[in-house]
Amino acid sequence: MDAFSLLPDHLISSILSFLPLTIAARTSVLSRRWRPLWAHITAFNVDADRLFPSDSAKQIRCIDAILSHPQLNILELKIALSSCTPAPVLARWAVNLARRRVTNVGLISVDQPHLALQTLFTSKSLTKLELQYCKLNNDGSSPLVACSSLKLIELKAVTTSNETISEILSACKNLNSLRIEYCSLYSVVVSHQRLECFELVTGLSRCDINIETPNLRELELDVPCNVKRIRVLAPIVRRSRVGFQSGLLTCGDLLGSLTGLVAGIENAEELQLCGAIVQVGGLD
Repeated sequence: MDAFSLLPDHLISSILSFLPLTIAARTSVLSRRWRPLWAHITAFNVDADRLFPSDSAKQIRCIDAILSHPQLNILELKIALSSCTPAPVLARWAVNLARRRVTNVGLISVDQPHLALQTLFTSKSLTKLELQYCKLNNDGSSPLVACSSLKLIELKAVTTSNETISEILSACKNLNSLRIEYCSLYSVVVSHQRLECFELVTGLSRCDINIETPNLRELELDVPCNVKRIRVLAPIVRRSRVGFQSGLLTCGDLLGSLTGLVAGIENAEELQLCGAIVQVGGLD
C-alpha cells in the first residue's frame, strides 16, 4: 500500500479541492474507495470558460449541475464565465448559493452581478465575496439588503462607481477587510465604522482617496506618483504601507500626497514608503 492511500478520506478530499474540478472528478475511477471522495470536496473553482470556451449555454448547464448536485457540500465556490449571463440565471444561482449556506463566493467575468448580490446578501453564512472583471453598478432602484455575516470583500478590475462601493459598505456593517485592485474609480471614499484592513491598488492618475475608518488597523496603498490626494482619518491604525508606482516625484508632490495621510495615522507604529524616485528641488 502506498503512503497516499494511508491518508484519511477527509485529507484526500482536501487535496482534491486544489485540483481543477474535472481532474478531481476523474479520480473516482481509481478504485472503489476513491469513487465518492471527490464529492466530499467543499471548495470548488469552476472555470467554465476554460471547460467550454465561448459556449455560454454549456457554461450555464455546468454551473447548474454543480449547484443542484445533491451529494456536494459546497462551502466555497468561484465561478469564471466568458459571456454575459442572463439575469434570471444569476438570480437562480444566488438562490442556490444562499440555500446551500455557501461561505465564500467568487464571481469572475460576470456582467451586472448586482442582481446576484441582492440575493446573496440575504444569506446568513456568506463571509467572503470576491469579484473579478465584473461590471458592478446599480441604478439605485434596488438597494442592497443588510448583510451582517460578510467579513471580507475583494474587488479586482471591476467596473463600478464610488456610489456602488458606498452602498456595499453601508449594507455590510460587520465588514472586516476590503481590497480594491485596479477598479475604475477616480474617487475612492471609504467610510466604515468596523473596517480593520483596507488595501487599495490603482493605476489611475489624479485619483482622489478619502478614507475615514476609526477602527482601521492595517492600511496599504499602491498608487501612481501623481495621485491627486490622500486623506486618511484612522486614529488607531498600527501598520501602514504606501507604494508609489514607478516615476519621478517632486518633493512638493510627495509632501502634498502625504500630508493628509500622516496627519490621520499619527499613532501608527509603522509607516513604510516605497517605489518612488524623489526629485530634489520640487518645492519651488
